[in-house]
Amino acid sequence: MTSVTGSTDSQGFYEVSNIPFGHCSITLDPKLQLAPGSSKTVDLNEGVEFYATNFSTNDVDITYVTVNYSIIPAAYYTQMKITGNMVFEATFPPLRNGSGDTVDMSSTPETVTGSGVLFHPVVVHVSSPSTRVSDIDISKQDAGETIKVEILNFRDPNTFGGSPVDVTGVQFTITFQLSDATSSVVVLTPAGAGSPDCSSYTVWNRRGNDEWVRGGGYTQTALESVETNPSPSTVERPFLYMIERDCDRDENPSPITFYDANAADSDVDCTVRWTGTVLADE
Repeated sequence: MTSVTGSTDSQGFYEVSNIPFGHCSITLDPKLQLAPGSSKTVDLNEGVEFYATNFSTNDVDITYVTVNYSIIPAAYYTQMKITGNMVFEATFPPLRNGSGDTVDMSSTPETVTGSGVLFHPVVVHVSSPSTRVSDIDISKQDAGETIKVEILNFRDPNTFGGSPVDVTGVQFTITFQLSDATSSVVVLTPAGAGSPDCSSYTVWNRRGNDEWVRGGGYTQTALESVETNPSPSTVERPFLYMIERDCDRDENPSPITFYDANAADSDVDCTVRWTGTVLADE
């Protein structure tokens, strides 16, 4: 009985040699694969997000992530999140990461749950010195957990400050190193989200009590409650506002950003509402 193993390249192709003629079965362990159509730019095209699904029977632990891309002049990312967990953040030091830099997660690996179902073997007939196997649709196999990956805040220097960099149309190759010494590679080119239609957003208080808003160098002003005489506040790029229950003590501050307002404004009328926990379309 002959058994041969091999790994696919970043495009999903593989090649194995020294296979005898006759019927053979192929069993795959695809692990992390890009969810089709999931990649896009975010935060005014200054970041990229995508989803990856674990098609392996078993759980996988991500220990290192390497991001490769080509942007001229060079650009660097400030944050990386996986399933909402901050796995890298430049705080100067460390500096921002650039193409080819590796995020070390080995001390706290990110576990991605497997499907728990054995891969269905594919039977092929080898009848010539070179036999091409028909495409195998991984998406028809049982899937495990899907994770969201965010690579955010691209800037032109790797130190403080700098100008935003639009990553629309940039090809990214992301390599996930796993704890079992294997790796999964995804290649993507994010679709652009486009520029926001509003230069500022009106934020209405839709709670039953007064709130306070401050930020961006503006004087603190009250947001009136909806039961009395609701008055809005304006969030202008790039200012960060903090909604607070008690301005004097900075009690329970909650951030409101231009990006948050842009994401919540689904009808593109430049108006959103504060619900007490998040922004929503008004």
